[in-house]
Amino acid sequence: MFINKSTPMHFADIQAALKKANITQEQIAAEEQVSPQLVGRVLRGESTSRRIAFAIAAHTGFTTERMWPGRYPPRLSPKQLRQRNLPAKEA
Repeated sequence: MFINKSTPMHFADIQAALKKANITQEQIAAEEQVSPQLVGRVLRGESTSRRIAFAIAAHTGFTTERMWPGRYPPRLSPKQLRQRNLPAKEA
């Protein structure tokens, strides 16, 4: 089966991975001190929360990029940000 890497995983596939890991949305909510409804909204892609997304990723073994492509880009350090803003050196 071909999987388009830019297509988010289906909500049911992420739920199945959580079930296989023997963890519930309520447990993730308790760990992160948020409502179970917010965890559900993040799972379905209706809301964004880096903290909750990474908690889900930790329990499922999937990366956030695999579950929600482009939604949670890697954070850059201050040094990396400065390097990005430097003008290109002329040859």
